[in-house]
Amino acid sequence: MSSVHAVRTGHLGGQAFACGAAGLGSTKQAVVGSVEDLVYHTMDDSAFNVGSLDHVHVYVPNRREALQWYERVLGLKPVEPYQEWAVENGPQMISADGGNTMIALFEAGPAATDTPTRLATIAFRVDANGFCRFVQRLDEVCIADDKGRPVTVHDVVDHRLAFSIYFCDPYGNRYEITTYDYEQAYDCLRGQAT
Repeated sequence: MSSVHAVRTGHLGGQAFACGAAGLGSTKQAVVGSVEDLVYHTMDDSAFNVGSLDHVHVYVPNRREALQWYERVLGLKPVEPYQEWAVENGPQMISADGGNTMIALFEAGPAATDTPTRLATIAFRVDANGFCRFVQRLDEVCIADDKGRPVTVHDVVDHRLAFSIYFCDPYGNRYEITTYDYEQAYDCLRGQAT
């Protein structure tokens, strides 16, 4: 079993960030990457893996008009359990398969829709155990949010029906890990938020 201590530095959205990771346990490989001086490593077989693609955030200038277009052109319909989110700044969740894979329609002004690549968020669905494993290893993987700040357990968002955590890759692309196993995740997170 090897122990690796790595300090990662990089630039995200024009801001520098640095994180440390100690005691990574058994790793197959540790490599210093050249992309923005980030330290990369390959983890052992107990490493976290995403489950499936859950939803993609899509920003539109008028959500009502967009909903009509998506329903008419692609057959996407609102997903009933998440209708309560479709208020003010919340998403209108739409799907063609009853909610297994969704689009989250957010209403944003025309200026926001001019730069869709920076607004897009790719969300991966995991079960409660996967979500908790991901959160437990935040210090280890050292990821940053869209402002370049390290993401911690305190960044977990409680959506009342789901838990999510948001972060960026080193290039500014936004990602989300989400679980709908709310009660199980709640029990796990309660012990980690100290």
